[in-house]
Formats: sequence, structure tokens, C-alpha cells
Amino acid sequence: MPGFTHADLARLFSYRPPTDAQSELYDTIQRKAYDLARYLLEVTPSSAEQTLAIRSLESAVMHAVSSIARASGPTNTVAQAHESPLCGHAWSHGDAPQVCGLLKGHSGPHHALKTGETA
Repeated sequence: MPGFTHADLARLFSYRPPTDAQSELYDTIQRKAYDLARYLLEVTPSSAEQTLAIRSLESAVMHAVSSIARASGPTNTVAQAHESPLCGHAWSHGDAPQVCGLLKGHSGPHHALKTGETA
């Protein structure tokens, strides 16, 4: 299984302010999950399984909201929010976009790919 790329990390750890429509979806998801959690609390005995059911519901809400947010694309990555000592040069390798994670000033092979120079 391949590891993470810098593009993956930017997608996973970027802030996406919600639109009004997204905020409404988040509220609806959270209200419905709260209603189900209250129902589970009423009809199930206090137990490890009850805790797991409610925690799993909490996790499901977080993943649902995250899926909506991430579908809109990143708007503020860590590299955009803070000056980075990393190169950050972007290039493509096949169909996969790549982002250089080496220190600025280096001359990696991807720079040659972009400029046609030899590495």
C-alpha cells in the first residue's frame, strides 16, 4: 500500500470554511445523529456496547461532515497559511500531482522534469 503524498496531507489537513449550504447540512446531520443518540440512550442498557454505539455515531457524524467539507477542495493549506522552508514546487508524475517536500534551494529531479534540464 503506498504511503501519503504531500498533496494527500494538504487535502487532509487544510481548513475549509463552510458555505451556508454546508452549514445547514452539518446542522441537519448533527440534529439527526443527536436524536438517534438520545434514542439509543433510552432503549439500550448502560454498557460497553452502548458506549461503542454512541461513540461510533459520533465518529460517523465527524466523517460525514468531513466528506462534505473535503468535497469542496482545500482553501487554506498549512503551506499557504505559514511560510514554509520547504520547496513546495508542484509537478506531475503520471496522473498523480506531487509536491516537493525538500528544503528550498535544492535541485531535485522533479525540477528537471519541469524544465527539461538533466538532474
